[in-house]
Amino acid sequence: MPSDSVNCVIQQASVEHAHALIPLMQELGYETSLETMRTQLRRYLTDEHSEIFVAVIGGDLVGVVSGHLIPALHEPGNIGRITALVVAKKARSRRIASRLVNELEKWFLKNRCLRFEVTSGKHRNAAHLFYESLGYAPAASRFLKAPQHNEDRLW
Repeated sequence: MPSDSVNCVIQQASVEHAHALIPLMQELGYETSLETMRTQLRRYLTDEHSEIFVAVIGGDLVGVVSGHLIPALHEPGNIGRITALVVAKKARSRRIASRLVNELEKWFLKNRCLRFEVTSGKHRNAAHLFYESLGYAPAASRFLKAPQHNEDRLW
């Protein structure tokens, strides 16, 4: 692999990238199947409020960033949310993550985003430092609740 990101191409994801994205999701600790990845990619790619970019070096997919637009209620415009970011361990420290985020931020700006946000698990200290290096700052607490799983589940 090159020592920097010069030979790295950032491009929009496609369903054909599904298989290569699975190991990246596993690096984040998320297990998924090929069928699920294809389904989710199709959802993203057909939703005008969502976008996915991938980083490719020499034909190898080495990174991905996904984002979503959230309409702001109190003012015109959107909030741009980074929903996933990962670069393969073998390709880290080459500014690939920065390039992926930059590409997504350009898309956010084209879509009238007033600000950008990202949620990162408390245990991801290196990710926190990375986001701070890009100008993101801790701003709020996030509270999560998962629905109870039962037979009445809709999906």
